[in-house]
Amino acid sequence: MRSPAGSLYRLGWRFAGLFAAGFALWAAAWTWSDLIDAEGFTRLLEPAGSTQSPYAPERDWRRLTTASRINPLRAEYPHHQAQASRYLPTVGSQHEGSIPSAADQSIKSFERALSLRPHWGVAWAELAVARSANKERSAATLRALDRALAFAPSEPFVRRTELRIGLSLWDRLDSHWRERVMAAARYLVEHEPRFAVGVAVSAGWEDRLRPLLTKEDDVAYLDRRLEDKKIWEAAQ
Repeated sequence: MRSPAGSLYRLGWRFAGLFAAGFALWAAAWTWSDLIDAEGFTRLLEPAGSTQSPYAPERDWRRLTTASRINPLRAEYPHHQAQASRYLPTVGSQHEGSIPSAADQSIKSFERALSLRPHWGVAWAELAVARSANKERSAATLRALDRALAFAPSEPFVRRTELRIGLSLWDRLDSHWRERVMAAARYLVEHEPRFAVGVAVSAGWEDRLRPLLTKEDDVAYLDRRLEDKKIWEAAQ
């Protein structure tokens, strides 16, 4: 006759075995999702024909989607989808319908990543960039940019994004946002002057940037960029 203590002992071991097996399956799934996410993400960023393997964007996109489904709480997976979707328009018309619209997918995936990690300042800046492609989304773009600056005010990518988006939306900005963009310009003139000059010249904002330049080398670089711009425009 089996004693109650022995039955409980065996039951405990069974539960421990089931728990260990479940944990092993979970760890294997976690590791596998990381592997397929990394492979799919890397291949989607590679130009077609750059590797010996056939270029198959639908397959690589499915890998990212599968990784996200295996581990739906990992913010990096939808973030990778958002980043990779920028390259989807280069795939070609033969893939239309099998892969979502690049712009819409990028925004949707960034929003999903941020729902999982709402304090991710760089991802908020990337969402602002994705939204800025449509000027009608300027209010939503600025909201995302504001979150980026709140969570990562010293991150170089965030400050560069602030200036780039601010100049692209300059005519739509109120006085408060214009002052913030001017502050970003002053910051970047000090820390990354050539980037500030390049963005300003591209946006036709050089007259406002010139008074902020305090070094002769930076002024000379601005003049060279303006000359290059004139030559390029004359050749068009």
